[in-house]
Amino acid sequence: MERRQDDVRIGVLTERVENWMATTTEYRKSLCSKLDAIQKQINELPCPQRIEQTKGIHTQLKALWILVSAVLLGIIGEWVKLK
Repeated sequence: MERRQDDVRIGVLTERVENWMATTTEYRKSLCSKLDAIQKQINELPCPQRIEQTKGIHTQLKALWILVSAVLLGIIGEWVKLK
């Protein structure tokens, strides 16, 4: 770890990750509140409509998790490459 202390690439990568985390904090809070509102609306639906509504949402959530996983794997891969 000490041999990389003065490495500019590590510093740049660290700064990018910190900036990404700072800029996405508000977005994540907003997304959570929207998900809470959707959850409330779904829970108020009658059972047959709720089943149909949740199928689409489950598909979207799977796609979102795949995207988030891919981004995180890409960041980790870049970090490992720089090490």
